[in-house]
Amino acid sequence: MQFRAEATTPSPSSTNKDTLPAKLSSILENARIKNGIPGMAVSVLYKGELIFAEGFGKRNDEDPFTKDTLTPIGSLTKAFTATAIGELVAEGKMDWDTTPVNTYLPEFEVKDPVVTKQLTLVDLLSHRTNLSSIFLRWAKAKESRIEIIKYLRYVDQPSKLKSKLNYSNTMYAVAGEAGARIAGVSWEELVKSKILDPLGLTNTGFSQLAMKQFADYALPYGAASFEDAKKGTFIRGELYEDYLRDAPAGDIYSNVLDLARWGRAVLKGGEVDGKQVLNKNSIAETWTGYTFSSSTRRSPDFAPVQGYGLGWFIDAYKGHAKYTHGGLISGYKSGLDIYPDLDLVVAVQANVNNASLTEHLSHYILDELLDLPRTQDWLFEVSPKETQETYTMSDMLIEGEFPKKIENRPPVHPLEEYTGVFTHPAFGDISFVYNQTEDALYFKHLAFDIKMEHYHFDLFKVVLRFLGSAWAVGFQFETGVDGKVGKVTFIEPDDHHTGGSDAGEINIGLDTIIKSKIDVILKAYLGIVLDASVNIKADILAKIALKLGVDLKPSWTPRSTPSSTQTSPPKSACGIDVDLGILADITAAVKLDLGNLLVGIDADILADIKIDLDSLGLKVKADVDLALGLNLGAILGGVEGDCHDSQPGILAAIKLAVLANL
Repeated sequence: MQFRAEATTPSPSSTNKDTLPAKLSSILENARIKNGIPGMAVSVLYKGELIFAEGFGKRNDEDPFTKDTLTPIGSLTKAFTATAIGELVAEGKMDWDTTPVNTYLPEFEVKDPVVTKQLTLVDLLSHRTNLSSIFLRWAKAKESRIEIIKYLRYVDQPSKLKSKLNYSNTMYAVAGEAGARIAGVSWEELVKSKILDPLGLTNTGFSQLAMKQFADYALPYGAASFEDAKKGTFIRGELYEDYLRDAPAGDIYSNVLDLARWGRAVLKGGEVDGKQVLNKNSIAETWTGYTFSSSTRRSPDFAPVQGYGLGWFIDAYKGHAKYTHGGLISGYKSGLDIYPDLDLVVAVQANVNNASLTEHLSHYILDELLDLPRTQDWLFEVSPKETQETYTMSDMLIEGEFPKKIENRPPVHPLEEYTGVFTHPAFGDISFVYNQTEDALYFKHLAFDIKMEHYHFDLFKVVLRFLGSAWAVGFQFETGVDGKVGKVTFIEPDDHHTGGSDAGEINIGLDTIIKSKIDVILKAYLGIVLDASVNIKADILAKIALKLGVDLKPSWTPRSTPSSTQTSPPKSACGIDVDLGILADITAAVKLDLGNLLVGIDADILADIKIDLDSLGLKVKADVDLALGLNLGAILGGVEGDCHDSQPGILAAIKLAVLANL
């Protein structure tokens, strides 16, 4: 539970207020309306004095948005996570760029074991890993953060680290969990003990559910269009009360007063009221650039390129160094801009997603404060223009990035034949269910239950809605040579809503023709015959694939035959789940010459996982056939009997190899 102090907040000083426009309040209120924002707050801390702090508009349908109003701050959380880790570095418990994160958090592995042993905290916190966020696994997940992190080892990833920023909420979740593990506390307690308590940030805490316990918090809003927003026609949203599994990337709430205090503590290198509260060297490290977020020349008002440190974008405005970050989450947008050379901090929060004003308000403040040349109208031209563009982009995301639609092209199969439960070790189980009453397909995954729109042929469209954002994805089904649906491609837009790197096309399916004998073993047998007392999941398959050096592409494989009614798979006499969807493939595979797999050209592959063929007695094909026949007969056919009476053969080999090497 978060506790919020009831102490009165300091009133803005009047000492330097004349350096800002006398009518600043009315100017900002007008800007709020012109930019389609229901409510917002702004604070300006200049040379240690709070020269402006005020709220505008409404925080809900009735109450005013004040300087004390709380909102989620989204990705402003990242700097808190990086700084808390910096305190552990200062204590000698972690280091930035030498020790692999896997050393601190062994559950964190990527597909390439070499890269696993290379990735450091700097790599994760500066967004240069190129690792997918596996959004479908994180969104609305019920599993713990550490359990979800384990699935990252099954995701394809380029081995080479890039200098170009690849924004990833997932990597911040990993880094935050690693810091918590080393500290021996939760991530929330780590940030609270290292930052919030020492700095006296009494208006700052974790999760929207906890924020709800206070009286002065804002509700989220959206609008159907920018024109509606400017007219004040908003759609009220609700708080996201589920716990965010990637919380270290964006689950802190605060207000503009605490954000200003936090910003100045960072600006002063961790010093507060003459006392060194945070480690100066660690603060400096978070402001050290490691990746490029923009590598080409931009407007003359800004630095030629924009970099990213550890939780901060590194820029300049009209020759003045600028450290900044924005936050966007579930109907809230915020910004924190720090100008260290000027001893200036500007914080802004709004209760709507589309609000570019949060990105440019400090530029207007700086122009006014220093009487700089007015090169652009940040409040009434630049911000509204960019906000309109965000609404346009939002509409485009809902439409989706699909090929031109071919009209009057119905599905290739009856809708019932597209149904089934599919599994993938990284992304989890998904279902396609036929609703007979509506004559429609539904996509189901965790808390998603969405009606699918047929596009053309075997392509279906789904609009995902999560944390105030919406975007269309596609499922392109393909028909195998047997005439059945056996493969589907997941198409997602290249956009940051999923955490930065789930974009592009991902194969998700089972080839109905077995590509090779090794694929037969990996995809059919191993996950079933490993242990009669365990309900084997798909991650076991991926582990074995890694050991064999086989490229298991991100793919959901069918777990059941098409049916409009989903039922639990039957159990065999051994108590193992029967994967009915691959029954035909397994049955066909048993008829193959599996002897060659063990003693012929594929022996080198098996040797990679240190299976000693001779010592395990796998000398002849008959031994293999006997083992497969006895065990697969019981598992697939539901034959009653003692499964443990079967010839150990390949079962023992596989089991020993897995236990010894995984």
